Amino acid sequence: MDRFKNNSIKSKLDIKVKHNEMHGRKILLLFVLAILCLASFIISVVKGSHNLTIIEVMKALFIEKDTVSHQIVWNIRLPRTLIAGIVGMCLALSGAILQGVMRNPLAAPNIIGVSSGAGLMAFIILVVLELLWELCPVSCRHLFYLRCLPLYHYPS
Repeated sequence: MDRFKNNSIKSKLDIKVKHNEMHGRKILLLFVLAILCLASFIISVVKGSHNLTIIEVMKALFIEKDTVSHQIVWNIRLPRTLIAGIVGMCLALSGAILQGVMRNPLAAPNIIGVSSGAGLMAFIILVVLELLWELCPVSCRHLFYLRCLPLYHYPS
């Protein structure tokens, strides 16, 4: 009886040790991903058509007020980077919600039909409701015409 009791205690300790190792790996992975996120944030603010150094970005953020680098950082790069981060978080959250609601970890928008529904709604807005055509950006209209061009020029 003691032999089985010792084996069960040993197996429980092994499971606990493995759990602690996995927990440590997850913490390390989260730490590495946070560093990569911070590095990509810094690169996004520093790099562009007018390359700035990290020192120039820090001066533009905290010290200088009336320079070109201040205008570039505060009016173009910082809002772009923050919006990209917020959009990424929203997409990740919507994917997690979609997988949680469907109770399927492999749920994807194209499998469930969300992509087809979005395409149908875009078709309805662009073709049926021509009054709302002005709400679409110009690039969207050009892409729609390029996409439909083979349909109009198909030999009959």
